Amino acid sequence: MKKYTLFFMSLVADLTMVANNLFSISSEMEDSQSKLNAFAYIGISKVIISLTVIVISLGVVILMRVPYYLYILILLFSFCIYWIGFVGIHKNVNVTDASGNKISKEQPSEKSSNTTFVRINNHIISEKKYLHAAISLKSVADEFSISKGYLSQLININAKKTFNDYINELRVKEAKRMLLDDSYSNYTIEFIGLECGFRSKSNFYTAFKKFSGQTPNQFKNVK
Repeated sequence: MKKYTLFFMSLVADLTMVANNLFSISSEMEDSQSKLNAFAYIGISKVIISLTVIVISLGVVILMRVPYYLYILILLFSFCIYWIGFVGIHKNVNVTDASGNKISKEQPSEKSSNTTFVRINNHIISEKKYLHAAISLKSVADEFSISKGYLSQLININAKKTFNDYINELRVKEAKRMLLDDSYSNYTIEFIGLECGFRSKSNFYTAFKKFSGQTPNQFKNVK
């Protein structure tokens, strides 16, 4: 009985070490690319390891009545269970973008991505949604019944920028139009910024400089 106990303890220790190494390597690979959600990996890996230990326990009980060569078969069988679970998690765990939004590992097709983006872009521009200070990735995603991660992907792929830059660039274009319009000559630059959806003077000036290379005052004085 003692030899079976020692074998079981050794087997569990070895398998746990292999499992931890696999998760560590996978996590490092994903972190360098897209910041993998490590907490999901840790939680589910514990479940998988626990199930594997149960299988090994049953195997040890069975092995008490069978030849020794079946030890290796039980070990391989247990490792296969772990590996199948690992691959399943690896394919289904979500990753996050720079804004912390979950992103599906499956990229949208180029055709469907472009079609959906055009529809959303036309709506935002025609309805001047970008002028609303409260507009957010979530509010737009909810309006079109899609996830925030998918919307973020659409904008990254088609507009080549983040959601915030996409919205702020539209706001800056509107601000330029108003600064050049004589009917707005009595409005202060700060007021125009607020009218265009910026929450503060500093945000307005920062975005304007980023997308035009000038401050609002410089742009206005050049006209």
